[in-house]
Amino acid sequence: PDWAEAGGADPLAEAARRHCRERPIGEAQPGDLLLFRWLAHLPAKHAGILFDARRFLHAYEGHAVTISALVPQWRRRIAAVFSFPDRTFPD
Repeated sequence: PDWAEAGGADPLAEAARRHCRERPIGEAQPGDLLLFRWLAHLPAKHAGILFDARRFLHAYEGHAVTISALVPQWRRRIAAVFSFPDRTFPD
């Protein structure tokens, strides 16, 4: 196990909470950040962006960035959902 697993920390989720707005998992919207944990007692270790209600964008180490179906095997591993803060950029 890595240091986060041994210490009970969830650094990916903690970082997302500092910079994004958490929302209930059932209220995820396209463009939201999805965090996944492989086992319920472990910290989140994977992230993706919700593309639409049935797909998400993510990357695998050693593979391409891809859009995958948000099948039950992925859905049950969603640990948290975050929306990115609204930003206004000057023209």
